[in-house]
Amino acid sequence: MIYCDNAATTFPKPNSVYDAANDFMKNTGASPGRSTHSLAIKASTMLFETREKCARLFNIDDSARLAFTSNATVGLNTALLGLAAPGDRVVTTSMEHNSVMRPLRFLREKKGITVLTIPCDNQGFVDVAEFERLVKTGVRFVIVNHASNVSGGIQPLETLGAIAHAHNVLFIVDAAQTAGVIPIDVQSMCIDVLACSGHKGLYGPQGTGCLFICTGLDFDPLTFGGTGSKSDSDEQPDFMPDKFESGTLNGPGIAGLGAGIDFVLQQGDAIREHGAVLLSQLFEQVREVKNRLRVLGPSDPHKMLPTFSFTIPGLDNGLAARTLNDEFGICCRMGLHCAPSAHRTLGSYPGGALRLSFGFFNTEKEIAFIAKAIISMCKE
Repeated sequence: MIYCDNAATTFPKPNSVYDAANDFMKNTGASPGRSTHSLAIKASTMLFETREKCARLFNIDDSARLAFTSNATVGLNTALLGLAAPGDRVVTTSMEHNSVMRPLRFLREKKGITVLTIPCDNQGFVDVAEFERLVKTGVRFVIVNHASNVSGGIQPLETLGAIAHAHNVLFIVDAAQTAGVIPIDVQSMCIDVLACSGHKGLYGPQGTGCLFICTGLDFDPLTFGGTGSKSDSDEQPDFMPDKFESGTLNGPGIAGLGAGIDFVLQQGDAIREHGAVLLSQLFEQVREVKNRLRVLGPSDPHKMLPTFSFTIPGLDNGLAARTLNDEFGICCRMGLHCAPSAHRTLGSYPGGALRLSFGFFNTEKEIAFIAKAIISMCKE
């Protein structure tokens, strides 16, 4: 099989990730922060070291401002539900994932916030002038995804963050798709809150993620409970990261995440460059049937993630996905990708699209085979 669903979960992982998760389960096993015996201390050390690696990756000064979560969705919900108050005005874009759109709808209907949605162009890019106009209208916070899981288009975070901060507006970023693929600097990008998945571009196991909250920003957590700290009180700790890490953390997953971040740091720009090469080759190799394809989003590999979303007019997306899987052994994702608003923006709603998303372990040989498969389906 050729796996091309890396925007959902990267696969395969570096062998070091499997080894780290397995080693934790076999040779550590204890809960971090819960005891003083040697195995618990070993688990706590691993937790601290992984937190430090993550802080280094995102240029975060104080790693304690990073809380581990089970995925980006939990991080985004924690921030949005924790920050929003009745009467608040918030800004988002039409390219957001349901992990943003659904909590915003809940907040609009149940807490009376006003959601101002910036329409993006037909390639999925935000209108910067309209963004600034809305930010000036008395807004509590902005929430924007760094790159779309549908089009792959990368938003200009430094520009948007600077505009938000110029008007004293909090800047929240959904980095589920970009963490580990595109450089993220929370300081130069003026990011106040960053949520990311561990199982995508960071090459960690499923069930892992991170939430960064800048110094001085405080809000209530989604969950309350045991943290291993201040156990003499039934009051939730008020300090990071304990405030947002109730319950036993995913030790094996976080150990694997640490190994994944090591891999990302070692590879550096090679990850993004490899993805751009693969995408460039696919664009070029399907050129002969470009009139039979409708490709969503931008066509410049340097302005997007290695994500190729498309439809073949006249061919049902479900049938096309099944053909790719059954006849060619190619794993892709079809449908609306949990992002109906993005598909409305791109003109692919309600049918959705086929999405091929590439990772560091996809090869140029695989791209050539995929191109031939697409060409074959276009000519049928």
